[in-house]
Amino acid sequence: MIVVSQLILITLFVLLFTFRVPKKTPFIYFILLLICILTNVLLIGQIEWKIVVSFTYFFQLLLVVGLGILFYIVDLIILNMIKHNVILLDFAYMLKGRVNIKALLISFVIGLQEEILFRYFLFMEGGFSIIILLLISSILFGINHLTFSKYDMFSKMVLGLVCGIIFILTRNILLSIVLHLVYNYFALKNKEEGWGVVQRGN
Repeated sequence: MIVVSQLILITLFVLLFTFRVPKKTPFIYFILLLICILTNVLLIGQIEWKIVVSFTYFFQLLLVVGLGILFYIVDLIILNMIKHNVILLDFAYMLKGRVNIKALLISFVIGLQEEILFRYFLFMEGGFSIIILLLISSILFGINHLTFSKYDMFSKMVLGLVCGIIFILTRNILLSIVLHLVYNYFALKNKEEGWGVVQRGN
């Protein structure tokens, strides 16, 4: 029953944001995410953070950081090919520049909230096929980004699949959040500084 209520909550959130909230209102998006997360906390309970000090955990962190960067690079290459018929392979150029604190903070908040809403509470409950839940959450996550572009919708479906698989395999939402944060950071930095094709979406 909790899984069903969670799916209904996510679907309502996606529909509300995708078709009702204007694109230029990130504050409203944050508030909607926060309301959904607090609703989940009331329905299901507290979030368990799994922080382990070990070589394996450190390796996992490095791996998801690398995956986040790789996903961003591949995403940018494909977007350049689609919009400008150009293959941009200058990886140093894609990752250059100073640390953008604003992009980092926004990426952290969005990554944290979206992973908790779209992955954590949904996958922590038993009784449903984890594969079906993974597909449904990834599709809804993609639709949530339709407001930016059709490409963003499909791109974020894949990102949702990757983050979901990482959480299912490790049972550690922090790793999914880190991957999401890294991808978002470079995408937002790209958008603000105008490197290559402007990345749209989170």
